[in-house]
Amino acid sequence: MKEKTCAFTGHRPQRLPFGFNEADERCIALKKLLRTKIIDLIETEQVTHFISGMALGVDMYAAEIVLGLKAAYPGITLTCALPCESQAEKWPEPLRDRYYAVLSKCDREVLLQTRYTPDCMEKRNRYMVDHADLLIAVWDGRPSGTGKTIQYAQQQGYYVEGSGTAWEMMATGCAHFGLKSEEIGLDENGMAAALSDGKVLICSMGPGDFTDGGHYIVLTGHSDAGFSICDPNSPKRRAQTWTFDRLKNQIRNVWAFHKA
Repeated sequence: MKEKTCAFTGHRPQRLPFGFNEADERCIALKKLLRTKIIDLIETEQVTHFISGMALGVDMYAAEIVLGLKAAYPGITLTCALPCESQAEKWPEPLRDRYYAVLSKCDREVLLQTRYTPDCMEKRNRYMVDHADLLIAVWDGRPSGTGKTIQYAQQQGYYVEGSGTAWEMMATGCAHFGLKSEEIGLDENGMAAALSDGKVLICSMGPGDFTDGGHYIVLTGHSDAGFSICDPNSPKRRAQTWTFDRLKNQIRNVWAFHKA
């Protein structure tokens, strides 16, 4: 299974309600929430790589949390994406020391450019989005660099508000992984033949056995008894064999994938 990368974006202390007071119960709660979400991504989403932009506030909290989890999850890595060499130059000394302590422990540094320019932070943010599968954001909903980063991530991705993953991803997103896809008809013999040819079938599912709204499953094989599947939401359903008659009224569309 493909390992995934998660990037972080969020406000600096000046925009957080507790400011620089990390002893505030709200800051403690935020860090706890970040830690819980990071662990969840590691354990359930196969996320092994994390990217922090190393700004004060949320970026720093997240980077320190990832480093703190390395003992329990030795396979995870932290990349620090730096907008320019002088990012921490004007910070108070204790914060600079904290910054360089994280850099000394991270697995990789990426320097986007040597000198500061007005757009270097935005370049850093776009780099993180472009190199991540997931984004954890702490945003108050007001216009900000964090808001722009979220907007950019949504524009680059295939999320449709209120619907979930756009079908366009199946046609164009697969090229990123060196694959080609084609839509195939809802026909048991045709689907079985595609599987026999070594293709992978992904189905968009409607309400029924797998979801109340929308969901994707993978068809992994076919026999006289029916189809074997991979459902990321349910080991129990993965263990079952599903007849075509049971599936056909729940399948909205089917794509066959193969190497380009």
